[in-house]
Amino acid sequence: LISSSLQHLIFIKQSLNEKIWTDGGIHTYKIYDKRTNKTNISNRLLSKSNEFFYDLREKWYSENVKIIPSDIKIDKTTLLIWYLGDGCILQNNKKKITSGIKLCTNSFKEKDIENILLPQLSKYHAHIMLTETNLPIIIIPRRYCDEFLKDIGEAPFEDYMHKWNIFPKKKKNIEKNG
Repeated sequence: LISSSLQHLIFIKQSLNEKIWTDGGIHTYKIYDKRTNKTNISNRLLSKSNEFFYDLREKWYSENVKIIPSDIKIDKTTLLIWYLGDGCILQNNKKKITSGIKLCTNSFKEKDIENILLPQLSKYHAHIMLTETNLPIIIIPRRYCDEFLKDIGEAPFEDYMHKWNIFPKKKKNIEKNG
């Protein structure tokens, strides 16, 4: 697992039971990018092969193709870890408008997202949107962002607190709009 946030990897390691992370630990690397003339930090959570990860690989990579297991159950912890790693707020900072939350699902089949994930996210009225490159992602509309963030709890560490900073809903002027 790779993240620029060391706090993120520590949280994942603790959340998923430290016992499965045999002998690997977290390693920090500095990587120089000659295009930007900057040195970036990359943190990696490593583990030697073990039965736990072998079983997960068998479940998620049927015939070496990434799939969504049909028996997956999405709970609040799963949503939190998913949002931390592959989610973000969709917003326009200039206009101070939040339009929704995005959960990336780019490597999954659209049919599997519709049949397995969306039913479990129905309370948020989640739907599929195709990216510019025709890859499916899940969108939670603005009116359900507060409920989603409340359900997954507060930001578990400081590095990703920005993922909870949504703009307040705009109040419509009833007199002006009728």
